[in-house]
Amino acid sequence: MVGGAHPLLYKEILYLRTWPLGDGGKIITNQYLGQFGDNTEDAPAFDLAWGKEVENLAPAIFSVLDPSEPLPIHPRSDEKPSFDLPVYATLGAEIQNVDASLKDKHGFKPRDGDKGWPSARRAELVFSKESIDLLSYMKTQPYTLTVLGYALAPPMLCLPVSLFMSPEGAPLPLEKSVLLKVMDGIRERYAAHKKSAVAYVGQLCDMFVQVLKQGYAADQSLVNQCYNFSSDGAGEKFLDSTFEAEKGKTLFDVSKFFISIDHTHPGPYFRLSSWKGTIDIGADFNRNLISAEEIGVYLAKRKEFMLLIMT
Repeated sequence: MVGGAHPLLYKEILYLRTWPLGDGGKIITNQYLGQFGDNTEDAPAFDLAWGKEVENLAPAIFSVLDPSEPLPIHPRSDEKPSFDLPVYATLGAEIQNVDASLKDKHGFKPRDGDKGWPSARRAELVFSKESIDLLSYMKTQPYTLTVLGYALAPPMLCLPVSLFMSPEGAPLPLEKSVLLKVMDGIRERYAAHKKSAVAYVGQLCDMFVQVLKQGYAADQSLVNQCYNFSSDGAGEKFLDSTFEAEKGKTLFDVSKFFISIDHTHPGPYFRLSSWKGTIDIGADFNRNLISAEEIGVYLAKRKEFMLLIMT
């Protein structure tokens, strides 16, 4: 963040034990920076009295569900969860997909685990002049930049391998026609996800965490996560670019924003985002297990494949 009214350089890092990915992270950051602006200079100090934490929590999922949504069993109910109920039946199917993905190594060679203290790092590749061209082109297409990013990470959405195979079973070259076919498959997955009710989210998170925990404990975690991917979307959608002090004077501008996680696993975790019309691909990785040079190769390839859409 670059100071507006003041010739100062602010660097704000919001470190959370569990980060709400994507839009949630931007919403929290926006609220935090708004409070920061309101309590700068001559503004009265914000009341941070202890004992008010519970009042500031988001409402419980049972309090925000629409009556038409399938309801999970209330925690205080004596009724036992069952896969016969719509909520848990849907979750059961998703958990099976996750379990199958954990067991499938996707042809990657195993990497040794980190026996020391992890050294989490972030690398990024910025689309400079290509950003304007790619963003303008995507506006003419029935796909979003997020769909394009996920097309290079098919296991994340459990897409069938057949999308990359010819009718005879031979692997297809990664070219624009294949990219478009995969993006169509992703749109179908997205359409299915939109039908999921809010009621599924809380239970899905709990069950997903349990499956991952068991997978890592049983050494069934993914041996190389170079296809793991998350899209944070356009930063401006939920994060203001300028913040003002209480008197309306511009206090600072946000010159750059990105989300990163302390990634300790053998393979990198990739993220796609944009800020003020500039696209960047980030990679969170453990420097003890994979070199920055190797990460650079992954990033360059992802950029190359994303630009195929305009060929």
